[in-house]
Order: sequence, then structure tokens, then C-alpha cells
Amino acid sequence: MIPAERRFMTSGLVTFVQGLVGKKVFAELRAGVIAIGILIDCDHYLNLRIRNAIILRARKAERFEEFFVSGRHL
Repeated sequence: MIPAERRFMTSGLVTFVQGLVGKKVFAELRAGVIAIGILIDCDHYLNLRIRNAIILRARKAERFEEFFVSGRHL
């Protein structure tokens, strides 16, 4: 990991979100999509892995055992 990535990872929002690992989270994505589930992992790009996820899209709910959210879609 380069120093700039390490600095970014240890400050601000990334550190806060990493503190939520193991807890139930609610993530609002672009286009109004909502992901709800247990946060498994968060990296320094804010990519999320969510377990037992419920994805809400236009009044339609889908369930996934595991769901990946790219940080740029938050």
C-alpha cells in the first residue's frame, strides 16, 4: 500500500465505515437503489461486501447471500 492510500485509509469516512464491520448497515446507492445487510468488509476505496443483503429497487426487493458494492456507486 502506498503512503497516500494508507493516509486516506486511516482518516475520516473510511475509518468510520470500517468500524461498522459486523453490524447491520443501510447503504443508499446511485439511482435510488438501497442495500441493507451485515457489513462483511470495507476497503480503502469504500468497496463494501454485505452479507444477507436485501436490495431495494423501485418497490422490488431481492435477497442475496452476499452482495458487493463498488465504492463509486455509493
